[in-house]
Order: sequence, then structure tokens, then C-alpha cells
Amino acid sequence: MFKQILGKLPKKPSSAKFWDNGESQAPDNNNTQGDGVLSQRSSNGDNNLDSVPVEVLPRLKDVSISEKQELFLKKLRLCCVVFDFVAEPQRNLKEKEIKRQTLLEVVDYVISSSGNNGKFPEPVIQEAARMVSANLFSNPHQQWKNKTPAEAAGDLEEQEEGSLNPSWPHLQIVYEFLLRLVASPNTDAKISKKYIDHTFVLKLLDLFDSEDLREREYLKTILHRIYGRFMVHRPFIRKTMNNIFLWRKTLARKVEAVNPTKEPLKSDLLNGKWELIYTTSASILQAKKPKFLRSVTNYQSINVDTLKVQNMETWPFFNSVTGDIRPLNSRKVAVQLKVFKILGLIPVNAPETARGELEITYVDEELRLSRGDKGNLFILKMFDPTYRIPL
Repeated sequence: MFKQILGKLPKKPSSAKFWDNGESQAPDNNNTQGDGVLSQRSSNGDNNLDSVPVEVLPRLKDVSISEKQELFLKKLRLCCVVFDFVAEPQRNLKEKEIKRQTLLEVVDYVISSSGNNGKFPEPVIQEAARMVSANLFSNPHQQWKNKTPAEAAGDLEEQEEGSLNPSWPHLQIVYEFLLRLVASPNTDAKISKKYIDHTFVLKLLDLFDSEDLREREYLKTILHRIYGRFMVHRPFIRKTMNNIFLWRKTLARKVEAVNPTKEPLKSDLLNGKWELIYTTSASILQAKKPKFLRSVTNYQSINVDTLKVQNMETWPFFNSVTGDIRPLNSRKVAVQLKVFKILGLIPVNAPETARGELEITYVDEELRLSRGDKGNLFILKMFDPTYRIPL
């Protein structure tokens, strides 16, 4: 999301209130792929993986117990092969499917092994971390993540739907594997911390900049599990997250400094329906609520001509509130909420104390930054410029 903000900065010359707010899939064991073999260069820079054959290996359930570990390691090495779904979407389709089926099987193995057969030995943890790193921190994945939203989406229709990572058929299963591995009682934290180390965690945190919401949801769950299982990483994760928040606030200040609309309340750019993409407001984030009770997406609309404001939640409750705004200057308004709508239907008058202030610090056709009277930052992107608040 912050690539949108970065795009607003000048290029270097060549050389509920918006003021102070996966399921595992079983492997297909009836794999009818042929015995074709492909040697594909791994994208993680590990020379030991430069010529890994992508071939159909025996199923884990078909070999003896003594052979399972070695076969499992072979399957993890096969899954280290990274395909470019962006530049070569129609190439190596057969090998991509072999890898997908293999990924599903290694996920199923971790799930079925939970509570049985003792702890995973160190070679398994090492190879598992290498496989995850090869896929999540690989060149094709990083190149897609570092594209601008327009480049990642490809066209206007896809931009409206959101930027979806074309490698998701493989990445989703890799994320599921990592989640199951970290949560498994068979994973020894003392051994794993050698491979799921600070560098690994830092690279995971860097992936939060992905434009794909599905990826960010997996990352949140995985980081939560790592924080819970690996006590040694807790101070590092807390410190790093604080640094990320500080960087975002600093970046917002730089964007506000180049605001092209000096008098937002005199501009039609403010009108329409805006989607909230980032805030420092604890009340809007609803962090104290269980995740299933939090609004999935929040919107805000402002009509400058009628001096109306509306805040809207989506699933699961669809609550909303409308109110009046009163200009204090050309970029700041006083806000007085008037009517809440519970479940989007039941009107309830807002108390007189439901008021605040909102300053528009940046606005253009696509992006808006605002600050509340309690110092909270709100970053929104345009969702529907034609939307009007019902009178």
C-alpha cells in the first residue's frame, strides 16, 4: 500500500471515527502426471539448488518409515525450484503442477505428523527453512512485490479488484506450510531458531508491503505464531515493528510536504467514497476485539458542497454514522456526528460529545492523508469518486 505513497514523492533527478482512528488442501494422490523432468535454476541464489530436477517422486505414504525422512527432504528440495509466473505464465505448466502437488503433500505430512514420531530432526528444519526462503524471498517474488500498484495489477479492471500475486498457486501453499511448521508440536523451537532467525523474520516483515491482501493475512498469522513460539524473537519483532511504524509516519510527512491541493475544502477532489488503507487510531483498528468481530474494510465519504461526512464499516456489522462538518479554515473541519446506523439499518442519535476535528493534509485524485485532533494519521485511497452521501 505504501508504494502508492512513495509514488507521490517528487522524483530525484537522474544520477468508526476518522479523526482521532487458509485452509490446507489435501494433496492429489491420483497424480497422473508423466515422469517428465525439468532442471530449473533456483531464484534464491543457492548454488546447491541450481539443477534440481522437477519430477514426480514416490508418495510419502507409499514408502517405509525408514525412507520417509529422506524422501521428505527430496520433496522439500524439489519445492525450492522457483518459477516465474509473471514473465513466463504459460511456460513449464507441467512442472509447475508437479511442484504444486508436492507442496500440498509436504503440508499434509507436517499436519499428519503433529504429535507423532517425535520432533522434526534438524536436517528437516534446515531444509524446510531453505525451501520457504527460496519461494518467499526469491527474485521473481521480490520483483512482483516491488512493482507499483498499476504495474502489478496490469490494467484498470484488475486495479479495482486489487493486486493479486500471479504466483499465488504456489505461494499460498508455501505460506500454509510455514504456518503449520511453526505451529506444529513436532517443531523444536531451540533447533528452529537457528534457521528461523532474525534475518528470516526481518524478511517476512518486509513482505508486509505486498499489495496482495491474501499474502498480508497469512503474514499476520505466521508472525503471531512465531512471536508466540519463539520467545527469543519477541524483543526483536517489537523493536522492528516500532521502526516500521516510525518509517511510515516519516514517509507520510514527506508526502504531506508536497500536497498539490493547498485548499482541499475548496476542491472537488475531496468528494466521493474513500477506502481507509492505514491508520494509527486504536479505535478504528479495533485491536481489542476478536478478529472475526472487526470490520473488514472502512470507508469515509465527504461532500464539501453539503458539508456532510459519513463513515462506513463493512462485514460483519455494516455499521455507519453520518454527521455535519464545519470549515475551520481551508483544510480543517470540525465534525459533529448526528446519526449512527446499527447494522446499516437501525438509526440511533449520536450524543453531543461525538465530535472532533479533521485536517486534510494531502489530497489528489487517488490518495488522501488526514490527521485527527488527537494526532492520529489516516491514509485513504479513492474508491468511488461519484458516491454521494444520502440526504
